[in-house]
Amino acid sequence: MFAPISTVQKNKIDVDIPVLVCYSNRSSRLEKYSENAKRMEIVVNVDDIRSHARKITRDVTEAEIDNVMREISLSEMDSKTVALHYNAAVVAC
Repeated sequence: MFAPISTVQKNKIDVDIPVLVCYSNRSSRLEKYSENAKRMEIVVNVDDIRSHARKITRDVTEAEIDNVMREISLSEMDSKTVALHYNAAVVAC
């Protein structure tokens, strides 16, 4: 299930399943694209993600991942591996 952050901010989501919210350990607004964009969130402030994650459901697992970009599958291998481990751990529970 995917929902825009604006929907979550308005408290319009309520799901009855466990949810994993993964996000980068840092965010920034870049004036122009650089290699740093591959190691951080450049669209949404991670503080906003943190503050709204618990609004989705009561059963939320948050995973703050070092140096991961917005699209985790396109992140550098070390960060992507960490994200995959979080996913596997949640699925196993």
